[in-house]
Amino acid sequence: NDSSFSLNFDSASARFNDYFLKNLKAQIVSDENILSSRLGIEELIIKDFSTKNTALEVEAAEDQAKLKFKTEKILGKDLSTEMQLNALCSNREDGKLHVDASLGDSFINIGAQRWAFSHPDINWEDEKLSIADFSLSNEAQKIELKGDLSSVVPSELALIINNLELQTANALLDGEMPLSGILEGRISLMTPSHSNAGLNIDLNCTELKIG
Repeated sequence: NDSSFSLNFDSASARFNDYFLKNLKAQIVSDENILSSRLGIEELIIKDFSTKNTALEVEAAEDQAKLKFKTEKILGKDLSTEMQLNALCSNREDGKLHVDASLGDSFINIGAQRWAFSHPDINWEDEKLSIADFSLSNEAQKIELKGDLSSVVPSELALIINNLELQTANALLDGEMPLSGILEGRISLMTPSHSNAGLNIDLNCTELKIG
C-alpha cells in the first residue's frame, strides 16, 4: 500500500558529548491518515539530568493528536510520572490557528505520594493561552493554575497554592536540611510585557522548620 510505511530503529547505547542513551527503541508507522510514533529509552542522561524507563507515544490523525508519556527515577530520585494529552487543532476563517487541549488521566509520584492532575480545559487562540480547571493535588494539598497569557490583551495567569506540605520536597533533596511547614498563597503573572507586565507574589508559610 503506497500510503503506508513503517520505520524502526534500535540502539543498545549511544553517547554524544553530555548525552547518553541506553536501549533506545523508536518506531514510526503511517497507515492511511494516521501517523503513530513510539519512543522508548531504558536510561537517559543529559549532563546532571537523568531518568529511566522513559516511553513516549504520539498518534496524529488529520486535526487531532494524542500523546502519552511516562518516565521513572527522575534525577535518580523516587519520582515518576505518567501523562496523557489530547489536542484538537483547527483554522478559523481568518486563517488563525485555534487549539483545544485537555489532559487525560495523569499523575506524578513523589515518594509514597501520588499527585493527580485534573482534567483541565486549555486553548490557544488570537495569541492568547487560556487555562481553566487545571490542578495538581494530593489529598488536602492542591496547586491550581488558571487564567490567561496574552501578547495582545491585558491578562493574568495565577498559580494558587493550598495546604502544600514542604516535607514533600524532602524526597527530592540531597541535603541534610529537611524542610517542614505548610505553604499557601498566590503567584500572579500579568501580560503582555509591553503594557501590563507584572508579577505579584503573596505566599505564607506556617510552622516552617529547616533541619
